[in-house]
Amino acid sequence: MRASLVLRSSRILAATIFAGLLGASVEASTTQLVLNRDTHPEDMINGVVDLTISPGFDDARVTVVVDGQKVAEGLRSPYHLTVDFGPTVVEHKITVMAYAGEKKRVQWHQTINHGHLPLAIKLRPVDLGNRVFEVSVTSPENDPVQAVQFWEGGKIIATLQD
Repeated sequence: MRASLVLRSSRILAATIFAGLLGASVEASTTQLVLNRDTHPEDMINGVVDLTISPGFDDARVTVVVDGQKVAEGLRSPYHLTVDFGPTVVEHKITVMAYAGEKKRVQWHQTINHGHLPLAIKLRPVDLGNRVFEVSVTSPENDPVQAVQFWEGGKIIATLQD
């Protein structure tokens, strides 16, 4: 009976150590990105990122918008924020607005992963009478679009291939 208790406790200890190491490796793999008005990141950024903002003046309140979605508002010093940019390297537009009182206000935009566009299909009518449309397609480098099919009434009416 004593041996089974020792065996169980060693399994619990091993599982605890493994979970601790796994958690430490996840924390260690977090990338840090420092945003200020004077520098623009050149590296490809994806995954969980520790976003650090340098507003350029003291006692600022900072608002951060990523791809049109507000992710932080009224952020105070230290200006840190964790953002998950997803597993794929994709272009993101980050807007930072910092303000202190009525006189100090600054806003800037930065684009990371410039040129790495997400999957998007845009349809623009050219001649509606003849049902002619123009299609533009973008996709990530590692997941190219091979064909775009247009359906109407449960039937394929057109196929666009690269």
